[in-house]
Amino acid sequence: MLSRTASELFWMARYLERAESFARVLDVTYKLSMVLCHSQQQRDLALPLNLSLTHDLFQARYPQFSMANLINFFCPRQR
Repeated sequence: MLSRTASELFWMARYLERAESFARVLDVTYKLSMVLCHSQQQRDLALPLNLSLTHDLFQARYPQFSMANLINFFCPRQR
């Protein structure tokens, strides 16, 4: 196998692994947002933003924290 092809396969796998890990974070955040009497819901919703250092960018685009806004921010729909 050519070294360039091997390198590209390695990085593709790394990016896929990162995407999978971040999808897990969003899944846990979603499940925590479903808990009704959860006192720290705003802090939990901000967790993916803090991990990705995109808190300010999110606040510039969306006026409030909600799970729907988080999903739209991290997984925008292509139209």
